[in-house]
Amino acid sequence: MKFKGEERRQKVRLHKKIDAKLIFFSDLIIPDTPQERQGIIHNFSAGGVYAEAGKSSDIECEALLRGIVKVGVRMRFPSQEKEVTALAKAVWAKRSTQDEQNLLIGLKFVDVTHWAEDFLEQQIINAYSMGSDLEE
Repeated sequence: MKFKGEERRQKVRLHKKIDAKLIFFSDLIIPDTPQERQGIIHNFSAGGVYAEAGKSSDIECEALLRGIVKVGVRMRFPSQEKEVTALAKAVWAKRSTQDEQNLLIGLKFVDVTHWAEDFLEQQIINAYSMGSDLEE
């Protein structure tokens, strides 16, 4: 494995696919917002997620990168009853090479409860300490 410089991520990530709802919204009047889409979280930390959202437009991608559109994230872990929710902003976004309609997004949480942060950290610690399959 080659490392290309210093790691910029501030928190440890867990590579685990989780179904999520992604709510795209804006303070400005933008057509078709707010809009909820089914998404997939590919990995997460207490500070953000790498998500995939289906059927996204180029305008939406640009608006995400400029900070005009924000994203609400709702994810539920299979073994848990409580839902983790957070508000996020995009730090990067690009088209999927597997399905060009899908948008891959790096989201940084800008508003998340202490409970949700602690819960996500505990999920990561538990997964690594139990040696579970991290690529589920």
